[in-house]
Amino acid sequence: RELVQSDTGVIRRLRGALIGRCIRWFGELRRQSVDNQGLYQRFFGRFGIFMKEGMCTTELTDAQRDELAGLLLFRTTAADQVLSLDDIAESNKEGPIVYVEAGSVEAALRSPYVAAIRTRRGNDAPIVIAQEAVDDHVLRSLGAFRGRPIMSADQVVRELESSGDSDKSKAANETAIALFTNILGPKRVSDVACTSIADMPHPAYVAEAGAVGLQRLMRLYGRAAEGEGNRRLDFPVTPPQRLVLNPRHPLIQAIMGVKDAEVQRLLVEQVFDNAMLVAGLHDDPAQMVPRLTDLLERLTAGSQ
Repeated sequence: RELVQSDTGVIRRLRGALIGRCIRWFGELRRQSVDNQGLYQRFFGRFGIFMKEGMCTTELTDAQRDELAGLLLFRTTAADQVLSLDDIAESNKEGPIVYVEAGSVEAALRSPYVAAIRTRRGNDAPIVIAQEAVDDHVLRSLGAFRGRPIMSADQVVRELESSGDSDKSKAANETAIALFTNILGPKRVSDVACTSIADMPHPAYVAEAGAVGLQRLMRLYGRAAEGEGNRRLDFPVTPPQRLVLNPRHPLIQAIMGVKDAEVQRLLVEQVFDNAMLVAGLHDDPAQMVPRLTDLLERLTAGSQ
């Protein structure tokens, strides 16, 4: 036993053989599920988390990695269906495989990133919902599947923005940008811009070309370390964000017309916090309560 353990080459070959056998068994189980659709889904429901962790922590050959990735199941925006990456790629033969971090289908469909993608694509192709904490890490580490890139929804929206036509009526846009920049300041926003997506249904969103998912991951690791009894990892406070406004949205237009400077400030800050909350980047949602209470008091006072 000591001789075998001391020979890293033997251990590596044994590990590779066992991993290969397990992956083949998983594949066989899935093929058997053709006549019993729930069989593999029940198995994956119990043990899928370990398969996903294996994608990130286990030494796999390229072939094993592709085969195991094809066995993973993810919830999607397609009528709450659980699909494989093969199924998702087949349903949308062009463009990247897109995923969004959300706790449910309803939350995913409310995402400004999903709304922007569907508006620009003009179809309802399924988008992967990264429900588990490990999902974002698995999909990000994969990078591509069967030659198709895997991208987070915020990355896709950033590309859509860069390829879109900028709004030619810049006067109103510049006024809105200046207002939000002055009120939020450099500690909260690194840049304020206006969306080029004409039918964007949301008033604003944060976009940092993939950094949104990384920021969520950093905070997750910090909480995990603290939960294991270690000192919380002192990652920097959430950095200033790039805020993208939709100047055509009724809320943004209404804010621009508010005469009371204090109410205007409260509304701008709430729009920013809403965008951070939807992106999963808000550090303390409870701190919004005093502001919302203030706005409600002002609203009800004006109706009396």
